[in-house]
Amino acid sequence: MRIPRVALAALIAGLVLAIASHPAPAQQRLRERLLQRMEQRAGSEGEGRATPATPPPGSRVERDIAYGPDPRQRYDVYLPAQVAPGAPILVMVHGGGWRTGDKALARVVNNKAAW
Repeated sequence: MRIPRVALAALIAGLVLAIASHPAPAQQRLRERLLQRMEQRAGSEGEGRATPATPPPGSRVERDIAYGPDPRQRYDVYLPAQVAPGAPILVMVHGGGWRTGDKALARVVNNKAAW
């Protein structure tokens, strides 16, 4: 029995769509494992790399304020002990291409929060 070309093309297109529409769980698991390994390596490369940030004494931190619907869309605000009217504001976006790193790591925060 021969399958008409249109039916064969539809079958192939359906298979491609089915495969392409379900890579997210595997991709997400792979991404998480890669991030874990990168953080482990970063932690072994030098002091303070994988340790949590320690803000300056007297300062206050408001953590995980949502800026979008995704649970990963969160930012932290570091407030100094003494706030002066007209004081400058430092907005810092850590590197990582929005995929790696952590906004709470010492290497990301400590040298900036001291200002």
